[in-house]
Amino acid sequence: MLFRILSAAALLIPVRVLAFSVDSTVLIIARDADSTISATSGLDAYGIPFSILLVPSNGTGLPKLKDDAVGNGKYGGIVVLGEVSYEYNGTYRSALTETQWNDLYQYQTSFGVRMVRIDVYPQPQFGVRPSDPANTGCCDAGVEQDVYITNSAHFAQAGMRLEAAMPTTGLYHYPAVKEPNGTVQAMEIAGFGTNHIFPSHTIAAVINDIEGREQMVWFMSWASDWSSTSNYLQHAWITWVTRGLYVGFRRVYFSTQIDDMFLSTGLYQPNSTPQSNNTYQLNNASQANEVEYRCTTADLDDHVRWSADINSRLPPGSNYFMEVGHNGNGNIEASLAVDNATICQPDTAIEYDEQVDTALEFQKPLGTGSDIWPTTPPTYSWSLECTKLDPLSVWWANPTNRDVFAHVSHTFSHSGLNNATYNDVFREISFNKAWLEQIGITQAKYFSSKGLIPPAITGLHNGDALRAFSDNGLSNAVGDNTRPVLMNPERAHWPLITTVERNGYAGFQITPRWATTIYYNCDTPECTVAEWIQTSAGSGDIQTLLADAVAVNSNHLLSLRHDAFMFHQANMRSADMNETVVNGVSGKWSLLQMWTEVVWQEMARLVEWPLITLKHDDLADSFANRMALDNCVRKLEWIYSGSNATRAITGVTVSSANNTCSTEVPVTFPGPVVSTNGGREEQRGSDPLTVWVTLAGSPVTFTLASPIPALSVAPSRSGALVPRKGERCTRRSPAVESVHSGAEGQEDEQRLAFPAQKTSLSPRPTRPTPSMSHRRLTESPGVVPVSCGVALSTGSGRDFGAAVPRSHAAVDPREATSALNPVSKGFARADGGACRPGPVFARDAGIAGRQQGRAPGGGGGLPTIIHLVAAAPFFPPSENQPWCYPRTSLRIRCLPLEVPIPGTPSPTPVPVPVPVPNIASAIYWSLSVASFRGRQADSRPGTAGIGHARLGVHSRLAQAWESVFSTEVGWLCTIADRALVLP
Repeated sequence: MLFRILSAAALLIPVRVLAFSVDSTVLIIARDADSTISATSGLDAYGIPFSILLVPSNGTGLPKLKDDAVGNGKYGGIVVLGEVSYEYNGTYRSALTETQWNDLYQYQTSFGVRMVRIDVYPQPQFGVRPSDPANTGCCDAGVEQDVYITNSAHFAQAGMRLEAAMPTTGLYHYPAVKEPNGTVQAMEIAGFGTNHIFPSHTIAAVINDIEGREQMVWFMSWASDWSSTSNYLQHAWITWVTRGLYVGFRRVYFSTQIDDMFLSTGLYQPNSTPQSNNTYQLNNASQANEVEYRCTTADLDDHVRWSADINSRLPPGSNYFMEVGHNGNGNIEASLAVDNATICQPDTAIEYDEQVDTALEFQKPLGTGSDIWPTTPPTYSWSLECTKLDPLSVWWANPTNRDVFAHVSHTFSHSGLNNATYNDVFREISFNKAWLEQIGITQAKYFSSKGLIPPAITGLHNGDALRAFSDNGLSNAVGDNTRPVLMNPERAHWPLITTVERNGYAGFQITPRWATTIYYNCDTPECTVAEWIQTSAGSGDIQTLLADAVAVNSNHLLSLRHDAFMFHQANMRSADMNETVVNGVSGKWSLLQMWTEVVWQEMARLVEWPLITLKHDDLADSFANRMALDNCVRKLEWIYSGSNATRAITGVTVSSANNTCSTEVPVTFPGPVVSTNGGREEQRGSDPLTVWVTLAGSPVTFTLASPIPALSVAPSRSGALVPRKGERCTRRSPAVESVHSGAEGQEDEQRLAFPAQKTSLSPRPTRPTPSMSHRRLTESPGVVPVSCGVALSTGSGRDFGAAVPRSHAAVDPREATSALNPVSKGFARADGGACRPGPVFARDAGIAGRQQGRAPGGGGGLPTIIHLVAAAPFFPPSENQPWCYPRTSLRIRCLPLEVPIPGTPSPTPVPVPVPVPNIASAIYWSLSVASFRGRQADSRPGTAGIGHARLGVHSRLAQAWESVFSTEVGWLCTIADRALVLP
């Protein structure tokens, strides 16, 4: 016989398993190493660990998806690029077999793991089709179509702005529309704009929720190695696939370094320079016709005002400041030019003959070369009074002005260091150190004592120079990203550490830095545009150059590259400039201001992220720490609750090789944690919470303040709204309320124990393809529990058995529902047609063998058990006999199990799979019984005294049952007022 539910109590029954964990490492599946960049570059930018599976045209095996020993998941996300598709005899298909795809799907369902599919052709399996079947793709050369995010609700933590259009230039794509009669739910998250080929809005990406298996699908190609569009959109899938919970962090470090402060710079195009006292000819006879520019205090005053203004406009959490590289000899030269009282002693600055040019990457043999510096003075000896003869020095000595900027050494005289001797380089560094201390810059709020901007980025292949740097307390210098030899060849987010073989000295750090099209020897828009055209194949005017700067440099920032940007003192000219329109605002902008305004405003158009500047040394430390972090082989494990119905992630464990790391490990959370466990907490503006963890020999575990459901929630077939993440239901149904208020009596609960008996799970059967209106047995919906209960009776003598027409309405037991809603007496076909009568595949002690017209169990208003048993295999519906679905928003989750059922015959078992993770090799289920006093128990055998059931499935060997129990394949059903049901 079958158990019956005799009370109107709530059934809100998540199926239970023992807690398990999943390694958050992302599995990337691609055709070849080159194509993996489209996924690895973004994950690497965040610092999220990943593993790569390359699939050649002849296929390969999948890696182990779970740990055989304990059954934990090995991957927290799956990314498939281009479907790993190849051409076979004129047609394209995936090199993964159908079995392999199903294994991936099953892993997703079992562990609540999400999948991302990039560069996919629109098909009904994704709930879409091509917008124009005759013209499926776009775009040929010269044709443009924008792409933009349309719905970020499922990855809000990504901070991406809606409708922010990005070009698809060079990215072939397939505009899609929803399949009108599709059975797969497709939630649009990104769309394509219109053009003359596609005059209407089309879909660029969707999220599918297929019975608890979630995937994000992009109908466009990807090129993260060069495309700012790909580097922008990747933040959607990275946030979504990780659920915003990962080891790593997302931050935009935005540093603008201004070299050559206190020097005068010879200009590339002096004819475009406004006439003022700040432009004058060089004293050197060989350059008598060269006009130079030196930044003024008026320029600096303007940048102080602008700094406050731009910080008031940046996103919350931002902190932007300019960083200045100083050359003290320029101060002494300017003071000597106006010294009429012989205050300055010595009475000359450091002067030397013109240096011999070297090849750009010249490596000087150690110990060679000749000194060019004068022999006197042997140490820095000019007085403070001398430095104050220069108005620029007085301005910088004012702490109010000084602390608006960050500061770092740029050497004393700016001599080239490629062929320099140890003695000359030592004095370049030591003199500037003394001068910086003398005028008070070393006391600045942001001063870097360990770093250097090498003059013209020279000396980095000169072992004597690097040794002189180190002997003066320096440990890092910036490089130049236009010279790949100065960048780390392994990882873009690592610094380059010098070696004796490559640089002549080991252990010095070279931090990457971007050059820009704002050239060092230009002070006006006309000058930098002219140099851009003549040296870099540019074209147009300053607006064209700025548009190019936006495209190039926003791509760096969207790629989370933390490299600083290179500018020079002549680029700060603003006080006497002609007005220029920048982003619709006319003003006397400096070149530095123009560039910064257009780049940050492009970022603000696309994302809500704060922009943060780190001083030189701190930025260098961040690069060094990232390198150390990656070498720690750190990882994060998601800890799941015991609820298999929601697969809620309740916490994480952070670990590494040997559980030690020389630097802090960043862990990003989508919300608060119960305790930081000694970690350093950081949250900037709208950026998510990051906890910086110290690993000192043991893993560190965090408990989430709010668990993250690892199964999604979707609308029911009736269209009723359902709770999303973070929603809570606070109202019970009326029938339940009466029970909980005590109107029906008190509730006693007891646990029934059963002896052990091992059950078996049969392999998946071979079945015909179901029709559009039928869901396969393996796609049973999962329940997302909420705090409301669901009554199983209306209290009017009408229960499930009474609600089902008994003649010939074919009802899929997985779609069975309680009779709480009287409308459920009617049934409808999924295609809207009328139902042809058919048998009901449901039985219990009261239903078995009965015909229509009478509720099982007779009077008393007691509902039957919602436990439907398949005594014979389910057959897919024929065209004349489609499945019909109850008209109600209440759903029952039925779990197919092969379990003993008390007092029933033993028919041939139906071979069905068990879609529950971590089941191991056997199942047992337990029954909690609640007896309700004051009710008249059903007098039939097997039902007396049984109130309501809570059914649980556990991942351990089954307990033996008494011999009176026989085995039958059935459906264990749970119910909730909101269930995961897809159209």
